[in-house]
Amino acid sequence: MPATDEKAAEGTNIAGALHQALELFPEGAARRAVILSDGNETEGDLLREAVLAAGHGVEVSAVPLETVNRPDVELRGVVLPARARPGERVPVHVELVSNLETPATLTIEQGKRKLASRSVDLAPGTHRMDLDVRPGASSQPLVARIEAPGDERPENDTLEARLRVKSLPRAALFSHRPDEDLALAEALESARLPVNVAGDDARCPRAPERSRRSMS
Repeated sequence: MPATDEKAAEGTNIAGALHQALELFPEGAARRAVILSDGNETEGDLLREAVLAAGHGVEVSAVPLETVNRPDVELRGVVLPARARPGERVPVHVELVSNLETPATLTIEQGKRKLASRSVDLAPGTHRMDLDVRPGASSQPLVARIEAPGDERPENDTLEARLRVKSLPRAALFSHRPDEDLALAEALESARLPVNVAGDDARCPRAPERSRRSMS
């Protein structure tokens, strides 16, 4: 039976397919179900369903299919914060799945820049890796890439994730005593707020005056 939704396409419910097939037999027709499968049942109970089918007079036959398990290292997901400040280091969480034992190299790139790289020895199974990167002030996405010798499915070796890098706000400090107010400027700088200090020769911008109406 064909998969009817995305979730069904991710697994194999042979018992469910047989149960659905039993409802499709027309009255008076020969009742026989032929199952073509690799036998890798991920949901349901096929043996129980086959016994029930036989009890209703349905002959169940199976044709085993040969499976091809190609060596594969797959990137499953990349998680990172939604936004960051320029120059700020941000964590990147990567999940990958391997069906072979192999060395591999994970890299995080932005445009032509390589932000981080890590080599690891993979065993079959699911792996989670955490890296810290310092993205540039660019709209280009971060790209995670896994490279492993023997991987025969390169189409699932790359994932993109977008990170919004917001520019830092700036402050202007107008002072008649710039030297004395240096401590205030340093405190703002330590809070990652860039400061422009202006002395007596600079004029502080003034708000436009409201026009006055003559009183009658």
